[in-house]
Amino acid sequence: MSADSRQIVIDLLRRHVGADPISTLSLGRPNWVARVDDEHVWVETEKSKRERTGPQPIPIDWIADAYEVLTKKKVLTRRDLTTKSSKRSAFIFSVLATLPDVDWHDRPTELRVTPSPGSAEGGAEYRD
Repeated sequence: MSADSRQIVIDLLRRHVGADPISTLSLGRPNWVARVDDEHVWVETEKSKRERTGPQPIPIDWIADAYEVLTKKKVLTRRDLTTKSSKRSAFIFSVLATLPDVDWHDRPTELRVTPSPGSAEGGAEYRD
């Protein structure tokens, strides 16, 4: 994975710290981004709030790897994730769906880059 992909993902996640939750695509369950460091995004769910376990870490690399697949193949499915990262696929897909020119489709869940008219070829790039 490239350093650029990691930084793009970190920048994207930092926009969500303390902001409105990121809802999962299919079920609309909220995920609150509590903080982001160089290695993890710390996410709190309704369950972790209810059980008072606090935010749980998700490796930045999992999201950056998925971002690279999406930008290269222009499509991302759960099969593109690793066994470990697939356990947090709902959050990973929800975050990447916030990128410009990314649409999601259900059953099976997949993300697709669909550049809007006038956008740069390839889309799905976040720049602050």
